[in-house]
Amino acid sequence: MGALDDAEALILDADPTFDPNLIDLWSEISFLTYRFERFCNAVLNGYHNSLEPAHKIICLARSGDWNAAALSLATYSSINEIDSDHEKLLINYLDHEAELEIINKDKCDEDKSIIIYLCNFSNINMQIPSYGVKFLYNNLGRGKSIRSRIVASEELVKSGALNPSILFSTYKIKQPSTSGGVWARAKFVQELDRIIQNDLNNHQFLFDHLNIMIDEFLKNKLLTAFAISYGKKLRLNISNYSPLNDLILIINILSENMEIFLRNI
Repeated sequence: MGALDDAEALILDADPTFDPNLIDLWSEISFLTYRFERFCNAVLNGYHNSLEPAHKIICLARSGDWNAAALSLATYSSINEIDSDHEKLLINYLDHEAELEIINKDKCDEDKSIIIYLCNFSNINMQIPSYGVKFLYNNLGRGKSIRSRIVASEELVKSGALNPSILFSTYKIKQPSTSGGVWARAKFVQELDRIIQNDLNNHQFLFDHLNIMIDEFLKNKLLTAFAISYGKKLRLNISNYSPLNDLILIINILSENMEIFLRNI
């Protein structure tokens, strides 16, 4: 971060609090370095009026005044100062469990550090740090939000650094209150457990649910992890309904349970 450190030092020496051009540069640096204390102090003390509404909302939240941050977001939204996708990004930031879907994902390609910062909270174009996925283990603790734990578990499973059973146990911790993203996968897993427990002989229903799940986990590169976790449970349900058997066959091939599966047919 050497160049950013030097740039920040120059900006602070120039007293950016009253200069709109410098405050814009200060904003870019603050959201790249995650050093917000001085910047947010300037924002909350109202030294200028040239910043985006998002700056005030984020700084209010970082100061611990979540109610004021939510009220500011509602106010700016009501007067059309914030577009719909930007509003959803800010809601996801204020409520880490919200997981609102961002329709226009191209927004996260904007070359603005504050947008990149917010998109990371919504798990859009989120980059794994260059120092390795092993540091994601810090997000698995009980003190972290369920969403953070699921996101970290998914990345660790995809890298081969975590047993899939931990991820699928994490999916079941909380009943999702929203849909989309990690919560969609959590909801699918919880519903599949319910079907296996109470409705396993409804072959058409199980087939339809597995079809949706396979598509969801395939596009998120988690299908093999799903197969490893559920292949054994599903192979117990051999039926006369061939489409369902075909799906279960695929799942068992992926889970390397093929030999056991064939013995049960």
